[in-house]
Amino acid sequence: MRRAFITTLLAPPESSAANKLAELNALDSRQFDPFEKGLYLRTLGRVQLALDDDTAVVNLLNSELLPLARQRRTELTHLIWDSLVKCRDLAQLDRADTRNQNVAGWRALLNETRTQAGAPQMLAEHLSQWRLAYPQHPANEILVDELVERAEEAAKLSKKIALLLPFNGELAAFARAIRDGFIAMRFAAHDQDLTITTYPAFGADVRNVYAQAVADGADMIVGPLDKLGVESLHGVTERKVPILALNVATQTTPPAADVPAGARDFIQFALRPEDEAQDLADRAWGEGRRRMATIVPNTDLGTRAQKTFSDQWQRRGGVVAGAATYNSSVASYQAAIKQTFSLADSESRANALRKLLQRPITFVAQSRPDLDAIMLVAQPEDGRQILPQFRYYGVDNLPIYATSQLFSGTVSPRADQDLDGVMLGCMPWIIGIEDRELRRLIAGRWTRSGRDLDRFYAFGIDAYRLVKLLPQMRVDPSLNATGATGRLSLDRTGTIHRTLTWAKFSQGVPRPLRDLQPHGE
Repeated sequence: MRRAFITTLLAPPESSAANKLAELNALDSRQFDPFEKGLYLRTLGRVQLALDDDTAVVNLLNSELLPLARQRRTELTHLIWDSLVKCRDLAQLDRADTRNQNVAGWRALLNETRTQAGAPQMLAEHLSQWRLAYPQHPANEILVDELVERAEEAAKLSKKIALLLPFNGELAAFARAIRDGFIAMRFAAHDQDLTITTYPAFGADVRNVYAQAVADGADMIVGPLDKLGVESLHGVTERKVPILALNVATQTTPPAADVPAGARDFIQFALRPEDEAQDLADRAWGEGRRRMATIVPNTDLGTRAQKTFSDQWQRRGGVVAGAATYNSSVASYQAAIKQTFSLADSESRANALRKLLQRPITFVAQSRPDLDAIMLVAQPEDGRQILPQFRYYGVDNLPIYATSQLFSGTVSPRADQDLDGVMLGCMPWIIGIEDRELRRLIAGRWTRSGRDLDRFYAFGIDAYRLVKLLPQMRVDPSLNATGATGRLSLDRTGTIHRTLTWAKFSQGVPRPLRDLQPHGE
């Protein structure tokens, strides 16, 4: 009877993943026999994986110790691998049952694929060595063969790259920074057999430039940068060479069970606020926040970030308990904070009491007890004025999660001291924890204006990195790799997403959370 009940309960639900997770967590798994416990852990891990919950890897690894029909082993192997490549906090592996002797092999396999992600031939060699070190590991049955096949496919790299960028007009400075980062990465990688040709390209004329680059022998196109140009190339139905666009088209390829053919040769990579908002939601949810309010500028960027965050948050089962916008003025900052914390109503009640009692009353603002945290989108100039308002109104006791725009890219302890305590997603390049040798290589050539364009240098560096990684990503969309702009992954529509490195302002400087607390928490 109990077995039938559990089997029915654990069947694929029509309810949301968040609701299903609540149902699973309500079960007392201590009452299950080994078969039921294995089914429970695999289903729990699958649901957590759908919610991008890092604890999925723990439950899936622990399920390896329990009975499983042999024909289901391949499915579990792929689930474990998917949870590993998506895991942001590998300290989770330390929580797996110590009796599982496969954990060391999984950790080593993940390390090999990540450290050799940009060198497919080396990866194939390292995977052969891994086989010798872990001959009894379940990944040997099929997964490693798949990884080797993907590495061999990835060895078919482009040799002649065409950079299509708007070197004239208002985007010229960004285009030059992207070009310089791209070429600097080429020299740093010692890719002597790869040639790069630049072409001025903007708007609808991009199609003609694309045709010229192909006629000149290009086997890979990087660009365009402007949205109109990307829309133009996205409309080309017969593409002779693959394209890595540096913006996104309004209409993307619809999702499918596998990467669609149309998405394989048109990859879109951009510094989108949507990626940052989704990453912020993932971070806050992983830290146990469930009810958040948003404060964003009354701009296109703010609107897009707020919508993405709200959609992602509510999909997980969270509550957006308030949404305020502001313009760049002190009065607007104050109004946004009063709206978020319902302070206007409190002030009105205090004023009414003063009139009723005919004597002075001290008004002390109280933070809303129903809020877990704040999501903030702000430029440095705005953030430096908004944060003191939190303290002024006495509502500065909540965690604040911000997008990367809050940090200018230049360390300014005195200017940013009011930002202390705020957590924010950052490009690894901006806070200096990735590509340090490359930074030293090209830092001497940067002018002051160049340093102001740091994010676009990093964008160019990762565009080059993706040229090398895309052959693997096309056959293995679960692959992700650390880049200058974040951890890079490819979705089923052919869009590159970035997962950021999280930092916290301390003494006016954004410091990686992993340096402030154990395991990056």
